[in-house]
Amino acid sequence: MQNTQADNTPMALAPEKLEKVFSVCFPNALHKDRFIKAIIEYCPRSGVNTPKRLSAFLGQVGQECGGFTVFEESLNYSTEALLKMFSRHRITSADAVRYGRNKGKNADQQALANILYGGEFGRKQLGNTNNNDGWLYRGRGCKQLTGKANYTLLSQITKWDCVANPDMLLEPENGLIAALYYWDQINPSGKSLNLVADREDDVKLTKLVNGGQNGLKERKRIREQVYSILCSVS
Repeated sequence: MQNTQADNTPMALAPEKLEKVFSVCFPNALHKDRFIKAIIEYCPRSGVNTPKRLSAFLGQVGQECGGFTVFEESLNYSTEALLKMFSRHRITSADAVRYGRNKGKNADQQALANILYGGEFGRKQLGNTNNNDGWLYRGRGCKQLTGKANYTLLSQITKWDCVANPDMLLEPENGLIAALYYWDQINPSGKSLNLVADREDDVKLTKLVNGGQNGLKERKRIREQVYSILCSVS
């Protein structure tokens, strides 16, 4: 297929192209039509309006929310996963056994959220200061926005009260808007991630979005696939 769209030229977000993006890259997406409409309406407002920027954005958020199928963080970790993924500063071995999923028992997700996103780590990294903040401000939306500090910033910017009503990010449009605000200014750099997207720097982009390199290969794969579709003649 021939590429015709210049990398740094703003493009019209055509519904038919986004339909193809979702059918190929996110075939199991929920609320597809609502997301496509929201992308067309809101992405250009954050400058996510070139093939490189939109493909990078969708690569990141698409991986974060399981191909637009999961909009609320699951903490149903097994004991083994907790011990492997988190340091003993974040969760003790005893608590991993007590609250993790094992021997036919589901994890106590509320307890795990308050342990993993609480304490010194939660206060410094996420602004979680109260006992239940880890659970109240677990990941939601396309970006899986996490932590009271981020919910507070989003509330200040949007004038929503998502601190009092965090579940409002489960609505597709709100979840996408929250992801765009994170992309635009709430992320750790405090700057738009568009310039990082322009450089196709998947490693730095994933670090700024995820805090690590979780799912890096998948994010890169989605970005490249979306980019190919957006730039194709048909």
